[in-house]
Amino acid sequence: MAYADLDKKREYQRAWLRNKRARQPGTLRKYRRDYYAANRGRIRAQEKQRYVDAPDRPRSTARSGASLRRALKASAPQGDPTEAAAYEQILRQGICELCGAKGPIHIDHIEALSTGGEHGWENFAGLCQSCNSSKGTKPLLTHLIEGTV
Repeated sequence: MAYADLDKKREYQRAWLRNKRARQPGTLRKYRRDYYAANRGRIRAQEKQRYVDAPDRPRSTARSGASLRRALKASAPQGDPTEAAAYEQILRQGICELCGAKGPIHIDHIEALSTGGEHGWENFAGLCQSCNSSKGTKPLLTHLIEGTV
C-alpha cells in the first residue's frame, strides 16, 4: 500500500505492530529462549572471546553502565571512563572502607551525583550495602563526622 504522507504510513505501521504483538504475546521471549538453548555453547564462547580480545574491559558492564546513565541524567562531570571502570573492579574485590566488612562491595560516590559530585574514579568509594544505605546522599566526610557508622 503506497502512502503519499510518510506520517500516515508510520502510524499504520505502528498500529499493525501493536496489533501483532497483542495477537501473539510472549512469542519473542519464547523465540529468544529457544535460540539460546539451541546455541548456548556458541554464545558462551563468543562472550569469553570478548574478554580475550579486550582484557581491560570490565566484566560487570551492567552496573557501571547504570551508574554512568545516572551520571549523564544528573549532568554530572565525568572523569576518564576506562579509569573509572578499572577502579570499580579494584574496589569490588576489597573490603568496606567504613566498617571493614568483607563481602559484596558497592561502588558509592563520595560526593553524591544528585548533589553535584563527579562520576570519576576520584569520587568512588567501596562500601558494603549497609554502610552505603545508611550514608544515603550525604558526603562521606559528613557521614563520618556524624558518627553514624
